[in-house]
Amino acid sequence: MGTCELEEKLKSKDRLLISILSSKGISNLIPRYDEEADILEVGNPEIHEWPKGIDIDGRIIFDLDCNRVLANFDLIVPRKLWKVSTELSLPDADTEGDLQFQESTAKIKSFSLPLKILANQDRKNIAIRFKHVKGVEIVVKLSKWCWAVVAENTLNGFFIRMPD
Repeated sequence: MGTCELEEKLKSKDRLLISILSSKGISNLIPRYDEEADILEVGNPEIHEWPKGIDIDGRIIFDLDCNRVLANFDLIVPRKLWKVSTELSLPDADTEGDLQFQESTAKIKSFSLPLKILANQDRKNIAIRFKHVKGVEIVVKLSKWCWAVVAENTLNGFFIRMPD
């Protein structure tokens, strides 16, 4: 394995590499808090097959369709552990689309990344942030309730607005 190949492999292990696809509605993600399980579920209710998956320390589980497009994710961190922020606001989207995880990321399957969860006082607006990759961040609207934050083809996190 050459030096460049090794560097690229190491770099891909500490970030979630994605591509932004034109929207086909696959990532039409709708959030729902499951009180009984104490987890935030964000998913497309029309897609029920998720043959591929990725997790971050067992705290976030991403479910992907057969083309590695994000169809669902679960935040397995109870609401009481989310940090309340008075300065949290939802972003304006730069573009609209679906997220496709790159094959190298899907092959790794399990990541250990820093995780920061912020919410407003009533826990209706939520920010989920992973390791920050430097570069210009763009906001991708996945649905009217969910936005992805991306920089340098890397998923940096999500903003979520809970439906009423």
